[in-house]
Amino acid sequence: MSITFSAEVDRRIEAFALTAMFLAAIAGVVVFFPPEGRVLVPVHDGLDRLFGRAMFVIPLGLVLVAMLGFLRLARPTFALPRRRLIGLGLITIALLPAEDLLGQSTGLVGEWFTGVLIDIVGGPAAVALTLAFVLLGAALAFNLKPSRLPLAAR
Repeated sequence: MSITFSAEVDRRIEAFALTAMFLAAIAGVVVFFPPEGRVLVPVHDGLDRLFGRAMFVIPLGLVLVAMLGFLRLARPTFALPRRRLIGLGLITIALLPAEDLLGQSTGLVGEWFTGVLIDIVGGPAAVALTLAFVLLGAALAFNLKPSRLPLAAR
């Protein structure tokens, strides 16, 4: 089966992927380099207030989005690894309450998310749910499948 896109769709995908790559480069400089200067210091501080220690995910997520766009252009028939992408999403979602529950700063977004989670399910259940998200996300991202127990363990 051959999948073809119109020239307009190809241009939109290319523009989207290039924009995501450009924003990833800017976010990488803001996040990973030391904040210096009149522009970089307030931008870095603003991202730190919003996302805390979890702000390193921003450039990585933008690079992933750009690469998926370029992959779609290069090989339109390529099937996306949906299970692995869902696993990465679960790990990313679990990052916010995990760091906050461990006493690290996850900024306003992480504190809000953790507060809502604790209000809905309670403290111990929030920890259990966060662990479940991490384990399920790792199993999906790394394609781990439950194997049968060895003969000696039965």
